[in-house]
Amino acid sequence: MNEFFKEKIKSEYDEDFLKKFDVNRKSSFRINFNAFDDVDEGLKEVNTYLIDNNIKYINPSWSNFTYIIENIYENIIKESLLYKEGKIYFQNLSTILPILSYDFKENTNILDMCSAPGGKATLLSSIMKNKINLTLVEFKKSRYEKLLYNIDLQKTKAITINQDARNLDKFLKFDGILLDAPCTGSGTIDRNLDSSYITKELLNKVNKTQKSLLDKASEIVSSNGFIIYMTCSLFNEENEEIINVFLSNNKNFKLLDLSIFKEKIIKDKFIELYNYENTKYNECKNLMIKILPNEYYEGFFFCILEKIKC
Repeated sequence: MNEFFKEKIKSEYDEDFLKKFDVNRKSSFRINFNAFDDVDEGLKEVNTYLIDNNIKYINPSWSNFTYIIENIYENIIKESLLYKEGKIYFQNLSTILPILSYDFKENTNILDMCSAPGGKATLLSSIMKNKINLTLVEFKKSRYEKLLYNIDLQKTKAITINQDARNLDKFLKFDGILLDAPCTGSGTIDRNLDSSYITKELLNKVNKTQKSLLDKASEIVSSNGFIIYMTCSLFNEENEEIINVFLSNNKNFKLLDLSIFKEKIIKDKFIELYNYENTKYNECKNLMIKILPNEYYEGFFFCILEKIKC
């Protein structure tokens, strides 16, 4: 770990927190129900494959269609027809939770602003069985091509746009927006990853991008609409501070109470959530969720901003 990363973590948490990155993170995947006629069929086929191939797995308590692999590497499963036919998708547990935290309605218009490689959008499509109107935006050409590949493989119906989401026409309107903002990725580090790319310069750069993307999202989300803001970073500047500044400048937004969802996921024995009590963010304890890194979960932050009807 480089010095900037270590000092940043110690200043916002404590020195012992650095031990959380000394893990080999287990692989996890979830079922793509678009590839099956019904939910039960999908569960049966995946469970049968795992049992027949002596693959040990755990389901997190909050999802029977998400699997943590215990005894093999994911590359072995990627040789299976399940994977090659788009019936399953490898995705860290942390990035699944934001989509499950909101009660999406059929036929609503949802924008994914930084969509590639498409994990959250295809998850939403899978849960809703394609009965939702998705617009997926990705700026980088190489990532956009990966997005196209994944949505085709997973039978996701969506409009796709290859451009910077900040340049979307301000007259567009969406019922909901997914904003997994570019970030330092400080929550994804484990013992196998080099953190040398995480610098003060990178933090400053992504911080500006995060703010401008959130401003654009606030402009094109409909009244009574919502924005799910997410990052795979643990740094306050990219998460709590961004949201606090945004709310102070946008009185027509409020944070959705996530206490019921939080109570549900905290029952999972593998998850650890940041405790906002007795911190300067105490008032956010039921309004923001920060997942701490361990061998099952990447470090991740999300909250849901609701636009108040004028």
